Formats: sequence, structure tokens, C-alpha cells
Amino acid sequence: MRAIEQTKKSKPMQEIPYSKIRQWFQEDRYQEQSESAYGDPQEQLLKFYNMLESCGDLTTVLDLGCGDGRNTIALARRGYHVTGIDVAGEQALLYRARQESLENVRFITGDLTLYPFDKESYDCVLCACVLHLLSAEQIEVVACKAKKALRQGGLIYLDVLTNIKRTFRDSGEEFTYTGLVNWSDRQAQDFFTRLFSNWSVLDMFSFHEEGDWPVQPGNDPIPPYHYSEDYVCVIAQNTADE
Repeated sequence: MRAIEQTKKSKPMQEIPYSKIRQWFQEDRYQEQSESAYGDPQEQLLKFYNMLESCGDLTTVLDLGCGDGRNTIALARRGYHVTGIDVAGEQALLYRARQESLENVRFITGDLTLYPFDKESYDCVLCACVLHLLSAEQIEVVACKAKKALRQGGLIYLDVLTNIKRTFRDSGEEFTYTGLVNWSDRQAQDFFTRLFSNWSVLDMFSFHEEGDWPVQPGNDPIPPYHYSEDYVCVIAQNTADE
């Protein structure tokens, strides 16, 4: 028997357009509700909030890819004036802000890759759980604009999910979303090191996370799946000479 007949062809990994998930979030999850669809801020973000508070004189925050305001609202509760930017989520975010009588919140509807958010400056820039939803070229654009939007002496937090693996829970079949980056830890670390070569990197760390999606069943656009991923996170301070 010929070798080609003895070798099983591997099945191509299924690819799903991420636009399918994005549209579902906008239509099904970004509703007027008292809690964020994403849950509470993650532990590493709470540590960053505490670091931010220890600086004392930083008051304005830009939350890039804010969604329905998981981090925007949490920071506004702490007294910061927070501007959130995303393509959707305004109704959900401002509803929660009104519920808690938070007047220090602003929402801008815009695509991070296109909107000129770097025309304004802030004491803090935050971009959490967003960059892995972009291409490598788009990550470069958004990260560079984020740096430009930060005042001298301010703090920036960025993270990117790496080593992402998603498998359908019923079939065990692995799939991927089209057009999105899937870096290794080393690629993310090298990117952040280059990005902040002229600033002070206060911390760079990584951790692993996995679980099942969705957390709660509903009108989901694709079958339930298990995800496994790492986070590479960086906190830097703008110490460049003006």
C-alpha cells in the first residue's frame, strides 16, 4: 500500500467569523441590566486599580474596548473620570452609571482601530481583554495610539490573550475565529518590550485561565465550547521626556 494511502489526512480546523460573535454580543448581551455581561473586574485589574490609587494625583482614565462597562463602572466608583470607547455598549454602560448616580462617566462610540482617541490625553489608559480580538497590524495601531494618549507620568495597562485553544464541548473539535491574532507568550512579551522600550515597565506578568463558554445558556450563536488561554499583561509608566 502506498504511503499516501496509509496516512490519514488531518481534518482542517473549523474557522468561524468573529463578526458572528460580535454581532451577538451587541444584540443579545449589551442590554440594560444591573450587572456586566462579563462579570466583575478580573483580579489583575483590581491590583492595577490599587496601584493607580497609590499614585494619588491621577484622575482621568481612558478605557479602550470598554464594552458594557465592567471596568469603566468599577473605576468610576473609585472616583475617576472615565471615558470608555467601543463600537457598542453605550446603552448598557450608561444605564448602570445612572443606576449608581455616577456622573463621571463618558462613552464614545468608535472603532479603536479608526477612532482618533489619541487626540485627547489621560492620566491612565486601560485596554483589557481586547487586543486578542484584533489582527497583529491592528494591535500595533491601537497600542501606539494608546501610548500617545497617555500624559507624562501616567500609567498604562495592556494585556493580550495568548496560546488560545477552543474546543466544542460535545464533539471535542477544535476551532478558531478568523482574522484574529493568536500569539505565543514570547511574541506578546517581545511586543510589549519593544512598545515600551523608552518608558518604565513597572510590571510584566502572565497567568493561565480556562473554562467553559457560555457561562449561562441562552440564545448563543455557536455551540458551547471549552477555552484555554494565557494572559500576558504589562503595566508601564510614561517617563519619556516631553
